Amino acid sequence: MLSSPSNYRHGSFHAELLPSYSLNSCAQPLRPVRNEISASNETHQASLATIREIRSDDQMRQLKNILSPADPATNYHKTLKQRHPDTCKWFLEDERFEQWKQSKSPPALWLHGQPGAGKSVACSAIIENVLLTMRSSTCLVVYFYFDFSDASKQTLEAALRSMLYQLAQQSDKIFQTLSAPKDKYAMSDSEVRRALESSMAEIPNGVVILDALDEAQPCKEVLAWLTESIACVKLRNTRWILTSRDYVDIRRALIEDPDRVSPVSLQADLVDRDINSYVDARIHTDKSFQRWTNRPDDQSLIITSLMEKSCGMFRWAACQLDDLAGCLTLRELKNTLARLPTTLPETYSRMLQKIPPARIDGAIRLLQFLMLSPRPLELGVAANILAMNIEGDTLYDTDKSLPDLSELALYCPGLIMIVHFEDPDDGECYREELQLSHYSVKEYLLSNEVHEDFRVDLSTAKASSMATVLLLRSFVQWSQSLPADLVAQERGARRRWMKDNFPLAEYATYVWTVFATEAELQDGTQQYIVDFLADQSRLNCLLDCSNFFGSAFRVGPMYIAVEGGLLQTATALLRRGFSSRVQHSRREEEYSGWKDSPLAAACRNGHQEMVNCLLEEQFRTGVDDFWGAATAAARQGYCHILELLFEKVPHWRNLERPKTQSPIHVAVCCPSIDVVKFLLDKDFDVNLTDVFGDSPIFRACERADIAMIQFLFDH
Repeated sequence: MLSSPSNYRHGSFHAELLPSYSLNSCAQPLRPVRNEISASNETHQASLATIREIRSDDQMRQLKNILSPADPATNYHKTLKQRHPDTCKWFLEDERFEQWKQSKSPPALWLHGQPGAGKSVACSAIIENVLLTMRSSTCLVVYFYFDFSDASKQTLEAALRSMLYQLAQQSDKIFQTLSAPKDKYAMSDSEVRRALESSMAEIPNGVVILDALDEAQPCKEVLAWLTESIACVKLRNTRWILTSRDYVDIRRALIEDPDRVSPVSLQADLVDRDINSYVDARIHTDKSFQRWTNRPDDQSLIITSLMEKSCGMFRWAACQLDDLAGCLTLRELKNTLARLPTTLPETYSRMLQKIPPARIDGAIRLLQFLMLSPRPLELGVAANILAMNIEGDTLYDTDKSLPDLSELALYCPGLIMIVHFEDPDDGECYREELQLSHYSVKEYLLSNEVHEDFRVDLSTAKASSMATVLLLRSFVQWSQSLPADLVAQERGARRRWMKDNFPLAEYATYVWTVFATEAELQDGTQQYIVDFLADQSRLNCLLDCSNFFGSAFRVGPMYIAVEGGLLQTATALLRRGFSSRVQHSRREEEYSGWKDSPLAAACRNGHQEMVNCLLEEQFRTGVDDFWGAATAAARQGYCHILELLFEKVPHWRNLERPKTQSPIHVAVCCPSIDVVKFLLDKDFDVNLTDVFGDSPIFRACERADIAMIQFLFDH
């Protein structure tokens, strides 16, 4: 700041000798500079913010890769769309829900009801309410939907990974803890569990909402974790809402302590209010019922007839409305109302009978896939499935291709549905999938209640055999259809071509062994699988496709059978003289001679029968890759597999040990105290160093695993 010249004195200079300037005139020349500095500073701050955002986004992507979380938001938005306005108010305005939100005991509410009662839709309404009224910087909300149609959303570990990722998205502290630099590509299940529990224990308030516990696999693991967590003192600030069917094992596990879990029944009379509102709205607003607009008596007849038999089943009422929408005359309407089915299985049997003869083969094929597939079908995949032939020299029939994929659901209306996944920000649809329309549909297809005309075709044996043969043939079709000019191009170009022209190939790569696990029990299909793998030209088609979408190495028939868990196929290949020894090696210059064996693959997958089969075969020729197999089992924490290995190979001490990692090095990183204890009992040294000069104790210290460090020092 410049002082006034009239008062300025400095040395021998006198104010009169200085020119006279006003404060404004002094500051005037500096303004452009000051503005430039200010602009530069703003640009700098914006750049820093951008860098932080980019860094955070990059860290979040890294965390997502480490956790591999399933996305429950797709289920949330799908079921929220199915909710009719003003439904679920009976619960949202209930005093028990209000007290629960105010952190009054008990900490958990369990909503239970019969199949088709609308539990998942109610769960989405609850999530929406909780997100709007409770979520804040001091109250974190996580949710998860166990999903019968998607194997990646059925396990406890899938739920824990998803919830931990959601916490990291909402809490900077949790995010920074999880995104700290780690020399690993993934977190083990035990690490995820510990991280989630410690994160939940630190937050001031938390809400966990889990839908469809009965669709979890295995359900007992989820129930065990829930009962332990709800009772945990460290998680006393966490509130819980759970939904499921009212099964005995679930009820017994959850309400053992009524002070912790309060059951809330979706009673028929309560749900019927919502059903009545839904039916009334469809009758008066749905274009399919416009023909009855000026006939209130007929409208009332529909509503009354449905409400008399709905018995709290939302799903049943919706199915009947879909059927009634096609009635053109009052006589037809009355006849349909007079013979309404009384149960969901009866409803589904009638849907099968109404499939037009021209579409019956395609409908059965789609149902065969959907009833056993570990994940929904992308529309392109479903279309390819319909066009594939499972017999004859012609693999693919273009005459059976659908011009409009949005019409796939017309093959069996009511039993299957197309789900549109939209970006919540811009509403753009980024994926479409074909699914069974409800969990009860899958149960029906897998039951003995299937209509007798369809019982054979929809049996598990027939469905799995058909799907296995079709998917194996699809590898040959993939190989033959790939344009020659794309073979030498980079993988991205080929993948884009394949996604547009034959997406079934990628689906087949990941799921064919899922179908084959059941199909190989049928003699004819097992013979087809063995013949396919034993035929080098056809095997190359499978390997080329698998290498294209997955791992970049070549393997033999035995490795494929073992990796896929195909015990009967592996046994048949052994009888044909195929070796179970190390069968492949990645390119030396690129992969440093990495190798694996069928035995190691069986141990890694925890397939005890397969391990036993391979050990018995190798007992005659000498065990191959014992240490690789033991290390694979230790890494997964499979103590029972290790016990089998050491029992079947009593001379293991005489086998040359690896120069890289030993089983105990990977065991302390699992971490599994039982596995480490087993290895220590076998005289493994806790001071043994690996190729990097690290000991098991160093590995445990590096991971800050206090329990493991203490255990190792005690031994």
